[in-house]
Amino acid sequence: MPIEQHILEAHKLGRLFVETGTDKGNCVQRALDAGFQRVVSVELNPELARNANRRFANNLNVAILEGSSPVVLRQVLPAILEPCTFWLDAHPDHDSPVLQELSLFRRHPIKTHTILIDDRRLMQGHWKTVKEGQVIDFLKAINPDYRISNIPGYNPTDIICAEA
Repeated sequence: MPIEQHILEAHKLGRLFVETGTDKGNCVQRALDAGFQRVVSVELNPELARNANRRFANNLNVAILEGSSPVVLRQVLPAILEPCTFWLDAHPDHDSPVLQELSLFRRHPIKTHTILIDDRRLMQGHWKTVKEGQVIDFLKAINPDYRISNIPGYNPTDIICAEA
């Protein structure tokens, strides 16, 4: 489920918004509407990536990148030189690459990004390899001082929010 604009506004950090899981591009538009100056979105599905690229073809502040989110984030992260907001929402039906995505943040020099992770409810047994406790452990390994909270998404506590 895409994150709501008012949630993005409330937890906005920096000028850049990076998301995994573009889908139809609704979250890209919400990030722009929330005031982010630049949006980078990663989509695994080639057709969805093509459609989103067509949708935002006239917006030079949007980059839709096709590929596996851990692979693409590994390429994107070195160019990020200031704290920003991440929305991690890439997943097929029965699992998530979120632990692979978060492992990349451990090596990144900036440890104060706001990281929003969708689908907490699916970490309660639906996903095979990702559990909420693991996600929290990874976030604390990135920054032990992160404030971790649950904020509204699909249900009232469906998004894990890590803020410095």
